[in-house]
Amino acid sequence: MNYKTMSQLFKVFSDETRLQVIDLVRNGEHCACTMIDKLTISQPTLSHHLNILSQSNITSTTSKGNWKHHHIQEENIKEMITYLQSLI
Repeated sequence: MNYKTMSQLFKVFSDETRLQVIDLVRNGEHCACTMIDKLTISQPTLSHHLNILSQSNITSTTSKGNWKHHHIQEENIKEMITYLQSLI
């Protein structure tokens, strides 16, 4: 992974709300309708953060009927961990 990509990934993780969303989906799929009740943000703000996470390949979605379920994509997170471990 190059430095530009790595710095963009760390920027994604630098937002408190995105960290809360990641924490919600780390143990399984969730739709925005269940996440919104656990966060103190509006639905448009949640959608904004979910889009950033998805575009960065931190999360991905699967469609189930009318709902999109979000879940963790491990590949970029593992690369970030590998990079951080290489520093120590």
